[in-house]
This record gives sequence, structure tokens and C-alpha cells, in this order.
Amino acid sequence: MGETFGQALLTAVVLVLVSPALVGCGKQQPPSSEECKAAIVHMMEVQLDATDFGKLIASGFGGLAPSAEQLREGMQWLKSQSASLVTPEFVA
Repeated sequence: MGETFGQALLTAVVLVLVSPALVGCGKQQPPSSEECKAAIVHMMEVQLDATDFGKLIASGFGGLAPSAEQLREGMQWLKSQSASLVTPEFVA
């Protein structure tokens, strides 16, 4: 899996999944930026571990699905990059 594909996929996942988490960060006494970032990163990791997420990725390859090992490696790479992609501007 290329780095560009992984970054694009992670960005798409973040955009789809982070909106509900950010709503919770805006209530009454909002948590700190660090707490919000930790929650967002955790949410991304949980989503990457979801069984259906691997199937979703595989279906995006139009019949040329990657092997289970390639999926596992790709998801581990995405997890390792998630914290660095959640910037303070994104959390704000």
C-alpha cells in the first residue's frame, strides 16, 4: 500500500468519523485539546480495528483485493500515523 493511498484513506475516515466526536467536545465545559485529540485518535483506532472496516477497504479495490497480510500492514500503518494527522487546528 502506498503512503499516499494510506493518507487519503485515513483522511476520509477522519472526516466521516470525527464529526460526532467533535460535537461532544463543544458541550458545557469542553475537555482540553489534549483530551479531544486523545479521544479522536482512540476513535480512529477503534474504527480501524473494526471487522467491517477491513472488508470496506478490500471492496474498494474492485476485485483486486489485497491479501489479509497487506490489509493488516496497511491498517497498522494508518494507526501509526493517526496521532500525527490530528493537528491542533483540526481539534480546534
